[in-house]
Amino acid sequence: MSEAKRINGMSSEGGAMKFVSNAGSDRVLDLIRPWLKPNHRMDMVSPSFSLYAFSEVLTELPHLSNARLVVPPTSTAPTKGTEQEQLGLLGTAADRASRNKLQAPWLARKLAAWLESKADVRHASGPIPQGTLVLRDSQGSAQQAALGSFSFSSEGLGASRYTQPSTIHISP
Repeated sequence: MSEAKRINGMSSEGGAMKFVSNAGSDRVLDLIRPWLKPNHRMDMVSPSFSLYAFSEVLTELPHLSNARLVVPPTSTAPTKGTEQEQLGLLGTAADRASRNKLQAPWLARKLAAWLESKADVRHASGPIPQGTLVLRDSQGSAQQAALGSFSFSSEGLGASRYTQPSTIHISP
């Protein structure tokens, strides 16, 4: 494989980047779930991080060997809201049904335990305009990547029926 075809451990052989509508059976969630395997790794930069997105992959994420996450910077400005509000931890209006299940404290404990055991979380130095997700195999080679107008939220993963139109590129 030539160097031009291999970038950062990802081969362009076997398929080109494709657009994902993030609706129906063409969702980010469906494309990343098969790569959330034991001893695999996840790298993600996201403008938000929702408990309800975490709940969508709750059974798969603990199998990963580790995760590296970059989330928006914390703000000390009094009008910016709490860090939980800035991250979108409790989701959006599209997550009302999930919030009505009253599982937020339980999900928060599960998320905290997962973050403590598997994740390295960093804050970006500035706003994050779009999401990036790279799933790696046990040797660290990139197997699936997503880039575009999505986040780690139920809407961003395509798990909400209220998903807004977005441009997302997936690379096999």
